[in-house]
Amino acid sequence: MQSRWAIRAHALGLLLAALVSGCVGQDHPPPPVADTGSAGKASLLDGGIFIDGSITGGPPTCGGKTLQAILHPPLLYFVIDRSGSMGDVFDESGVKKYPAALTAIGNLLDAIGGRVRYGAAIYPATDIDSSCEPGFQLFPPTLGDAPSGVAAGKRGPILRELMTRLSGYKPGGATPTSATLSTLAPKIASYGVTGDPTFVLLVTDGAPNCNLKARCDTTECIPDIEGVRLQQGSMCGRDISCCDPSLGSDAGSNCIDGDASEKAVQDLFDANVRTFVIGMPGSEAYARTLDRLAVAGGTARPTMPHYYAVSDAAALQASLLEIGTSVAISCDVELEQPPSDPALVNVYFDGELVPRDAEHGWDYRAQAGLSLLGDACRTLQSGGVREVQITYGCQTIVR
Repeated sequence: MQSRWAIRAHALGLLLAALVSGCVGQDHPPPPVADTGSAGKASLLDGGIFIDGSITGGPPTCGGKTLQAILHPPLLYFVIDRSGSMGDVFDESGVKKYPAALTAIGNLLDAIGGRVRYGAAIYPATDIDSSCEPGFQLFPPTLGDAPSGVAAGKRGPILRELMTRLSGYKPGGATPTSATLSTLAPKIASYGVTGDPTFVLLVTDGAPNCNLKARCDTTECIPDIEGVRLQQGSMCGRDISCCDPSLGSDAGSNCIDGDASEKAVQDLFDANVRTFVIGMPGSEAYARTLDRLAVAGGTARPTMPHYYAVSDAAALQASLLEIGTSVAISCDVELEQPPSDPALVNVYFDGELVPRDAEHGWDYRAQAGLSLLGDACRTLQSGGVREVQITYGCQTIVR
């Protein structure tokens, strides 16, 4: 978050290969990602799930039927604040906040990208000082690279393209959060028409502003809270309230834009889109506002702060991984049809057998599906499993 007044102060799901293969211009968005064709991935129109029938290194073939999983890849839609203060140093590492956010997002998608669709927008639209232009989508929702098509330790073309686009922008401008979310809302809501869950991950380092209609006293005035010193030596919040309407028609843009931002998040929630709020360093003074957004977004944590407050790169990475794995990796697996002989099903994590075990392996559910339980579920949700295989044709291995 960068105070508009401060700038102007000089003037004043889970990817499953359920196979029977064996027993064991900066103010305009760039063009969309090119479609690699059906040979590389399934169309988003058919659910956007890549099913690879030629997995190498898996269990030996001894079956002949397919147990097809019903897959619901969630959409993770990143809305990233790139206001001027996101160019400040993040922690003792010396890395600035905007590139630190990009690194954490890339690491998250390294772990779970093959199990989700993801898209991204940044705001404001330009990095010009005091810019309050709503942000824009720079990467359309796209199914992540299939794990089986990406070498271990490498990134696939889809994730590389996302990171290239995000890295092409620099911090600058103010923080038009409400205007950005309101502008993007119809587009984001439309992506959930398939019924797949949709989540916004709002990454910001402070309070929303830029609302010319806002009015506030000194307790809600960003330059007053931050003690901005004016050119003539006066200090906001001590000598004058820098949100006083008598100072100009745009003074309200320096107020915390809490009400409008909360409404924008609530509107997304009403459209079945939940919003996670990640607060970078600099957001501490605005915890109450960010808590309001987390509550409106349906993702409030049980204790305060209700949003994800991060103080360094490790905390940022941990928070994003916690969010991503909780929504992207389900331990319940639906099957299109139950196996004709349940005693001939086995489950593998990256080619390693997961025995049937009602405590720490897998077991059948009442409906057509199975659940991963205990240690097996925790292993899966750690993000370290690249591929799950559900195979048919050999006697089930029971622990």
